Amino acid sequence: MEAEYGIEFPEELEMRMLESGFQELALEHGDSVPSGIRRTLTLSSLNRIYGGMRDSIQSVNEMLDHVPKEELDDDELEQVERGLLRTFMADDILIFFVLAQDTIENLTVDVLNEELINEHYQGTNETMKTLRKRLPQPGCEHLLLRCGIIDHETVDEMRTFRKCRNRIVHDRDVHHTFDFEDPVMHEVDRGLAVINALHEHLEGGPFWAAET
Repeated sequence: MEAEYGIEFPEELEMRMLESGFQELALEHGDSVPSGIRRTLTLSSLNRIYGGMRDSIQSVNEMLDHVPKEELDDDELEQVERGLLRTFMADDILIFFVLAQDTIENLTVDVLNEELINEHYQGTNETMKTLRKRLPQPGCEHLLLRCGIIDHETVDEMRTFRKCRNRIVHDRDVHHTFDFEDPVMHEVDRGLAVINALHEHLEGGPFWAAET
């Protein structure tokens, strides 16, 4: 898993990723698994992680309601809040960003395959190898843009999310300074929006419905 994602996961996190079912079906059965099923499996796993983060925020807020705020100054209260959020959310945040970016890259390749490749060559081993191995993700994104498949705003969102993912998984200090509530959830929502945009090209609609 370290070689696949470029980061060494603690054993507990690695087990949780495997248990989530992320791409396990595809890895086991290869090309015999339809891409739509692989996408649904992956997105369902992300959905569970996303729901877990939302539940963690609610749980932390409930715990903060019982903190004797009158005995703490603002800085101490903020330190308590950050500590609780790191304790209850850090693992899910790390897993989400790694899997979400991997999902975005796979969806990007799927969109290129369906939108640009002649039907006779769609999904072949050589086609998918070319798209996955010979084109870096920024190149795939610009190809989608220059072919009129996605707009500048979507490309900018993809770039921003990718940079945030890299910072979270590679910079150990981020886990001590990152605000684990509003800003990180804003980035999570950015990732969901990118996935929705790509999913819409493939399936005709978003995976996550907009909140009303």
